[in-house]
Amino acid sequence: MGIPLSQALSLVEKDAQTQTEALQEQVRTQVQQGGVFARVKLMQGWPVEAIFKQALLHGLLVMGSHGRTGLDKLMMGSLAEGVMRRSQTPVVVPCPEA
Repeated sequence: MGIPLSQALSLVEKDAQTQTEALQEQVRTQVQQGGVFARVKLMQGWPVEAIFKQALLHGLLVMGSHGRTGLDKLMMGSLAEGVMRRSQTPVVVPCPEA
């Protein structure tokens, strides 16, 4: 494109931020339409650590799961499992439908 790498990375980061904010608003709206109060928070860092820190502030943590097993789980890991192993807060992870 003829621009410095740092400038290109900055543009990508701004685009990602814009998309993330739009997704956050969409999620908040859907949850609130279901009658649930929701606060959406964007955090950076290692996901298990970031979720674990937030779980310490609340009495219950509800997470989704893709239900990966076998090689997929080995390659991708399990965020929900990592959080459950470290959390002192009760964690609910509904099983995905087979």
